[in-house]
Amino acid sequence: MIARGLPGDALQADGSSSKLVQRWALGYFDRLLFELEELNARDQTVLPADLVVELRRLGIPDPGRYSVTDLHERLMDMQRPFLRRASIAHR
Repeated sequence: MIARGLPGDALQADGSSSKLVQRWALGYFDRLLFELEELNARDQTVLPADLVVELRRLGIPDPGRYSVTDLHERLMDMQRPFLRRASIAHR
């Protein structure tokens, strides 16, 4: 089971979030991406209800209408600003 919940008010991809929140966001996205990868590996097309809730919280209004692969790509796109921010912070 994945730890759920995204601290939306505290999470800003523009870099104004604290390092701790940035790190937490990366872990959050990683857990969701891993869950999608597991579904894909098992050839499952029906999303678990708790995953649907999390995807809706992230702004994907009807996650069930997308393939697991499409959802994975969307989450990667959403995670990308945090990856860039983390990369800059480590320099």
